[in-house]
Amino acid sequence: MTGWDACTQEPCALIRWLECHPGTAGWAQLFGTLAAIAFAYVLGRAQIRAARLAEDRKRDSKAKALALLLVAPVADVISEMERIKDLITHYEHGMGLITPAISTHESAVRAMTIQASPYDALLLRVDALPVDAANLVVRLFSFVADFNGYIADVLPATRRFDGNQREEFIAEVDGKVAGIERLIDPLKQALDKVTNSPAP
Repeated sequence: MTGWDACTQEPCALIRWLECHPGTAGWAQLFGTLAAIAFAYVLGRAQIRAARLAEDRKRDSKAKALALLLVAPVADVISEMERIKDLITHYEHGMGLITPAISTHESAVRAMTIQASPYDALLLRVDALPVDAANLVVRLFSFVADFNGYIADVLPATRRFDGNQREEFIAEVDGKVAGIERLIDPLKQALDKVTNSPAP
């Protein structure tokens, strides 16, 4: 009695051919290895693509949330600029608010500074925004802080200013106000672009 002979007794022609021809097992193993490598490569690429898409969605969500949180402080700056421009027109750039009493110095400074919703914590997260929007946000609130600091430092002393000093103060205030105003429209457009961007 003879044992099983795949070359003569195997009903499947492909298996019979693989079993009976030397070297085909090595080729089959090579093709199998190449197929496994190709499958792993395609699967890896698909996973990387899915991870990038998930990261893009997460970054987009953070940017939109931050842009929405910035709406209130930016709106405050816009309305405050109208109020400041009115004081500039009617109170000699705020100098008309200053009287000899110390309390009026403090109230004059308070009246002439830009009061906005708290934004310091939002600035710590500004990297969630696209670069152009982040730059505009940082610049706007830096300009606001610079304006407020200048008013707090200089406005109380304007009561003693002569003609040249008053002109310098007026020119400085006008320049700072103009700098803030130049940033408002581009910033609004940049934030609108973030909040209205389609999801990836």
